[in-house]
Amino acid sequence: MTASTFSFVITGATTGVYYNVAVQAVNVVGPSALSSSATIVAAVAPSPPSTIQILAQSSSSITISWFAVTGSAMGGTPISSYLVSYKESTDAVYTTAGSTTSTTLQFTQSVSSPGATYNFIVYAANAAGTSVASTVLSVIAANSPSTMSAPFLIYADTTQI
Repeated sequence: MTASTFSFVITGATTGVYYNVAVQAVNVVGPSALSSSATIVAAVAPSPPSTIQILAQSSSSITISWFAVTGSAMGGTPISSYLVSYKESTDAVYTTAGSTTSTTLQFTQSVSSPGATYNFIVYAANAAGTSVASTVLSVIAANSPSTMSAPFLIYADTTQI
């Protein structure tokens, strides 16, 4: 490390293990005292959430849910949020719909085209980064029920028993 370098990469760290790190300057006179130590955790981006499913739907919205990312799938640091993207099946790219907290495992998206197919993907995020996309959940948005006409008689039988 040189005098102008202010960062250092620690190699060989184990994901999820906490390390105490201190810094010491060295010049021609000798080493300085150690700095106060900081605790860091070796982390990677988490795995994506699993089991994306429909929770509720209407002609104007679709609510999806998913299972939390837990254990080693968190990448060594807690999940901070989930990000939801969607697109109509005819669109080329996904649109970011929004995000939820780490404990909110559902998201409601307004839909503008009842009867259209919407594709949803969910990402998990932690301090180290964002996961790859979850598997795609395809949902056909509900259509509004059509107005019924007055009932009419289809068959009549005048025979009595």
